[in-house]
Amino acid sequence: MLLLAKAAGAITIVDGAQGIAWEKPDMQQLAADFYCFSGHKLYGPTGIGVLYGKRTLLEQLTPIFGGGEMIDHVSFTSSSFNSLPARLEAGTPHIAGAIGLAAAIRFLSQFDVTQIKSYKRLLLNTFHNGLQRLPGITVFSPLHDNAGIVTLNLQGEHPADLAALLNEQQIAVRAGKHCAMPLFELLATAGAVRFSFAPYNHISEVEQCLNALTQAVEILAS
Repeated sequence: MLLLAKAAGAITIVDGAQGIAWEKPDMQQLAADFYCFSGHKLYGPTGIGVLYGKRTLLEQLTPIFGGGEMIDHVSFTSSSFNSLPARLEAGTPHIAGAIGLAAAIRFLSQFDVTQIKSYKRLLLNTFHNGLQRLPGITVFSPLHDNAGIVTLNLQGEHPADLAALLNEQQIAVRAGKHCAMPLFELLATAGAVRFSFAPYNHISEVEQCLNALTQAVEILAS
């Protein structure tokens, strides 16, 4: 698809927000002009991300905001932009976020992609096996090619209620339509509860999730 777009003369951008935790992109081999992703998808802080681009195209981008180190020179009659990357980073940089994202990348870089996938598969298999023992649970996420996400519902219960009970037991989940409103309208459901497993999770934490779910199911069924 990228090659066809390039052949048509289009500038190509890959949104790697979902794929960055699944595959390590080779930017020298990827035909895209730009690649971007959110920092929290790599288990880093929220509110920061990465934009990788070819220098010739980055130079063509017009800064939207002004201020800080992105200005090279200012006078009463004119101003000029700094060189890359400062020219595209107006104002005070998100210093804490950048430090946190760098730490997350260093953490992940010590593992091979196949190691991460294998470990996540172990976590997912353990969780799925435990879910089979719980009545009324509907799982929407397949095990095959799963990046670590399990989306489910409890029959007859609103996902927000299930999430609230899990939150009380210090199990962090998301409840809602997860940027997929047309899908949940098709399924005729208010949304779902999403568990996200990462390389830093332990089997013991999977068991904690299952224990919390068991208690939540019992409370909502009573």
